[in-house]
Amino acid sequence: MGKNTIQIGYVNINNETIFEIGKFAILWNIFENIKCDNNCTCDKIINMEKSLEHLGKKSFKQFAIELRTRAVKLNSDVDTYVNSYLYPANGARISDIYRTKNIPVVIDFINSVGETNLIGALLAIYRIRNNMFHGLKGHSELDDQIDLFKAMNAVLGEVIK
Repeated sequence: MGKNTIQIGYVNINNETIFEIGKFAILWNIFENIKCDNNCTCDKIINMEKSLEHLGKKSFKQFAIELRTRAVKLNSDVDTYVNSYLYPANGARISDIYRTKNIPVVIDFINSVGETNLIGALLAIYRIRNNMFHGLKGHSELDDQIDLFKAMNAVLGEVIK
């Protein structure tokens, strides 16, 4: 264990990663509190579409780039990445209706490099949050995903301004 890491359970994680994940947890808490009345759902995110139009797109673009980068790192194209990794078949709280409804929006968001379908960013963040807190996100790979967490934090920060 290095001086810039801490052991959590049986995994050594960089302090910076722990900071970004902690920041994500707090930003998500604020987002869910003020934008979703303490109960985020796919429908509530979809209903936010108009409220995202006035936001700057820099953070959304960076997040789309990070999602595409994750796909490449996993030797995947965007469609497969979204279908298999963001919306895995064994994912918590994913009904077929929401898979069918949300996956194309997330794919369009990534393929537009954050220019369109901004709700796709929030739907992807919601999935990553669910995957993380329901055990589907690989805890041993968190250090490799620090840029993803930074990008999600920037999007949430923009949305809750």
